[in-house]
Amino acid sequence: MTATIDSEKILDQIRDSWAKLARDQTHGPVLRACSMTLVIISADDADNESARRTLKSLQRAYPCRAILLRPGPADEARVFTECRAAFGAGRQVCSERIEIEASPASFAEMPRLLRPLIAPDVPVLLWCRGPAMFSGRSFETLFSLAQKIIVDSFAAPDPSGAILKLAELHKSGHAIADLAWTRLTAWREAVSNEFECSPFRIQSAHIQHAGSPGTDVLYLKRWIERAAPDARIELQQVPGEPGVHALMLAGEAGRGLRLQVAGDSSLEIRCDGHTSRLILPASTEDALIDEELLIAGPDRVFEAVLF
Repeated sequence: MTATIDSEKILDQIRDSWAKLARDQTHGPVLRACSMTLVIISADDADNESARRTLKSLQRAYPCRAILLRPGPADEARVFTECRAAFGAGRQVCSERIEIEASPASFAEMPRLLRPLIAPDVPVLLWCRGPAMFSGRSFETLFSLAQKIIVDSFAAPDPSGAILKLAELHKSGHAIADLAWTRLTAWREAVSNEFECSPFRIQSAHIQHAGSPGTDVLYLKRWIERAAPDARIELQQVPGEPGVHALMLAGEAGRGLRLQVAGDSSLEIRCDGHTSRLILPASTEDALIDEELLIAGPDRVFEAVLF
């Protein structure tokens, strides 16, 4: 990394930006808010704009200091402030966004640059966007900065290898969150709710999925294996968009539970002759990361499924 990126210069830009906002109170007094430091590693050049849009959406609900790392040939840094009018308060709530472009080869030096930029006394989260972290080791020097590492293994080229890597990271002391696991929240809640009302011993399970079985399919299989270690579990590939399409659980005396994605973005649930529907939450990246940020501590169920 060249000397063109300097943490003290970036901090000077941040101070100048806040001073300018304080002088210009056209839209009301400025409230500087910071609930965390969120470090985002953009997947590639094409991902930069998508990362910015998601970040702007997140900062409306979670005012924070965000650091966006963009892999690229240039070594440069820019500072932005994002403000919104606080409802009924007559003031603006503002957050910070720092964009840094650097070559992946220079990421080994990045912790030295980022440590002074971390906001004091708030959590530090590192979000590695896309599957790149599962095909290289250039990001690993950044892991020590964060209390939690967020990934999305859904498109990882080697799903089993991706889960193994996450398990190794967790074993080495890192808190891990995977948006591929977050996509299964509605499925897991539906199964748990049905078994609270009408439990039975699971003898077999059948998971239908489109495309090759990704980490979401493997996570669901592992979750069932932990709940019913003696059950026979089968995977079946069906046409459609990648992901889980249906789950069938069978038990003794003809007992059973079937969950299937319906055409209206709902989950059809059939249990012991009764049918109900659950509206599936949005599976957009914004919605998934928003759900993950609501989990303050470790996800013990997910950690158990990793092993």
